[in-house]
Amino acid sequence: MLAGKRVHKEIILAMVTAVLLLAATARTARAEGTCTSGTCYGVQYINYFTNATPSNPSVYARVIDPLEANGTQPEEICSMVYVFDEFEALQECCGCPITSDGLLTLSIGGPNPANNLTSNPDNVQGQFFFTLNGYTALQDGVIRLLSTTTNASTTPQSSYNLRAQGTAESLKPGVYCDRYSGKCCDPTGGATGPGTGSLTLITTLRAWADHIQNAPGAVTNSEFEEAPIAASDATNLAELCFRTITSGVGFCNCGNEFILGNDSGGNQGTGGDGTI
Repeated sequence: MLAGKRVHKEIILAMVTAVLLLAATARTARAEGTCTSGTCYGVQYINYFTNATPSNPSVYARVIDPLEANGTQPEEICSMVYVFDEFEALQECCGCPITSDGLLTLSIGGPNPANNLTSNPDNVQGQFFFTLNGYTALQDGVIRLLSTTTNASTTPQSSYNLRAQGTAESLKPGVYCDRYSGKCCDPTGGATGPGTGSLTLITTLRAWADHIQNAPGAVTNSEFEEAPIAASDATNLAELCFRTITSGVGFCNCGNEFILGNDSGGNQGTGGDGTI
């Protein structure tokens, strides 16, 4: 009898394992490549930030593209960034290029008013903002990242050192380009008016964010959580970004690994806004 129970348990365990493996395989299969309709997986990631005030140091969101270029995966993709306040209102958006195995580091809050993601909100009303010496920024909110194909371009500045590949320069508010390849990321999906923008979602970013806790000096870190998204919702998000940045504010920035015109030294300066 005991032997029979053991066999029964082993069969159940084997069945459960097979189901989990099948689910993982199906998930992997549906998460590869581009997605332009229906529900898309492996393309949207969400995290939060808190206490992003001048009295606290800057913390960072870090984004990578772990996939190598192949027949269906380009060498360079976009991290489209959409920053919301706690009332679910979009406050800032921008598009940042990132190459295979590249690292995009974006600053959140802190004493430097030129931080990447919270220093240029669209609407400064409410309890989740702070003002210091006329400078207003968002201190608590949510970051949504969309992994998309590049969707704009400019003339490549290939005369620069190859080490500049993957670094971002501003083409126009919210739109950033890899100065070496000339490929750009437009978070509005190329919108020129209501309902005219669209995004092509593609796998797959990975990202982590720091969080300042209430205890003095306490900083934790967590991975962005994947959240499936309808392709139509991504288009709506692009249109919302278009309506936000046409006000003249509400665009974040991608920072610069290099200072324009001086690549050889590898000068770093997140929060810069070198213009192509």
